[in-house]
Amino acid sequence: MTFWTATKGQALQPKRKDLFLVQLGGIFGNQDVWWAKSIKKPNISYQANAGPQAGTYYMGAGQSGQKVGYINPGGLNAFEPITMNLVDVDTETNPVSRKLMEYMFRSGKSQDYYGIENATRDIGNVFIEQLAHGRDQSRPSRLQAVERWRLYQPYVITANFGDLSYADDNIIDLSLTIGYTGFKVEFVSLSGETSAYTFGEQPIEEEQT
Repeated sequence: MTFWTATKGQALQPKRKDLFLVQLGGIFGNQDVWWAKSIKKPNISYQANAGPQAGTYYMGAGQSGQKVGYINPGGLNAFEPITMNLVDVDTETNPVSRKLMEYMFRSGKSQDYYGIENATRDIGNVFIEQLAHGRDQSRPSRLQAVERWRLYQPYVITANFGDLSYADDNIIDLSLTIGYTGFKVEFVSLSGETSAYTFGEQPIEEEQT
């Protein structure tokens, strides 16, 4: 018995890696990319304080005159690119490798220029949803989004079209490395309460809303 099923009252349900949805608007249209095998969520990291007090463990006054310690983390680092793995499905409506190649060509990669403006215009919106089993027994599927991530100004850094080998009869995997200038994440409780957080640069139209 795991710890989350041994709790008193209602059993806990940890978030699972295999419950997610992805959208890549400018490449596959605004539909769920069901052929996505895996994707990383954005990471946040802070650079070390580079001033004369770099790495210093600061001391401050706590309650009742006690001393408490904290570290000044410095500034926010550039966001780490995320990786996404896809199954190479070849259908009339979603020829995956062909659509990826069309995107790379449209974005200017084939013509030795690859500006953020062109890249983000073509890739469109990138959304990642973390799903979990809800409590509404009346719904055919009780899966609901408990996290919603939106990447701001996303662009493809690398597109890997897979490897071939006579010694391997597995399916072909494609992979994308995606950069971005910021993101927004919304956490949604099973009762419907939402908390939203925004990091980094966001589009002008988003800032004005």
